[in-house]
Amino acid sequence: MKNLFETMNDHISIRSYKDKEIDKENIDNILDYLMKSPTSIGMQMASLIKVEDPNIKEKISKVCNQDYIATIPGLIVFVVDLYRNTKIKEEIESKKIEKVTMDKFYQAFTDGVIMATNFSNLLEAEGYGTVFLGSILNNSQKIIELLNLPKFTFPIVAIGYGYSDGSETKKKPKMDKDLRVFTDSYKILPSYLEAFKEYDEIFYKYYEENNRDYLETFTNKAAKSIDMGLIERDEMLKVIRSQGFDLKV
Repeated sequence: MKNLFETMNDHISIRSYKDKEIDKENIDNILDYLMKSPTSIGMQMASLIKVEDPNIKEKISKVCNQDYIATIPGLIVFVVDLYRNTKIKEEIESKKIEKVTMDKFYQAFTDGVIMATNFSNLLEAEGYGTVFLGSILNNSQKIIELLNLPKFTFPIVAIGYGYSDGSETKKKPKMDKDLRVFTDSYKILPSYLEAFKEYDEIFYKYYEENNRDYLETFTNKAAKSIDMGLIERDEMLKVIRSQGFDLKV
């Protein structure tokens, strides 16, 4: 097993896997440790769903627009889960709950992100390759239907995993910590294009060497990404509300 520093330093997203069955006993042991993840006020407001049905994987791959997900060896979806605690409250008070606050939604969402990050680190320490799949939110309503998610739940992120086939070995360069780590207050730079010149060159070179479909600097990509979006994602707030969360704007 690699230590945490090695695991984080060696991380790359893996989208191509060996046709090799994962060790279910090993994964079950990892999940035992995952349950130790920190949670807001100890209320453990996130759960996960292991997706093993090939038909469901296939449908999730369509939502994500990523074909490899259909045959990925392991797939777990992390979810906001206030269903459990609302049912406890209903049983205690004999009173039906109609809505849960926005604050509780964010607490549960954060719980799930922490769990997902820990899961990825544990998997990679054990020699698996992983990939985060935020693209399940391309159509959150469809994911809710596929996984039979009840009221007071909502999908957060998925992680795909398995044994890498070795075809993906290049680590994507990250910006220097001085551009993301501040002390006591947010640091506003006089010119972001000037500050990112060196990173733009590194970023462009990475894609140039890895035969990507496009060659672009980080700053150009960042500017374009601000306006990127899917119609289905624009409906996300409605979906969250329909799941019983009292999100207000």
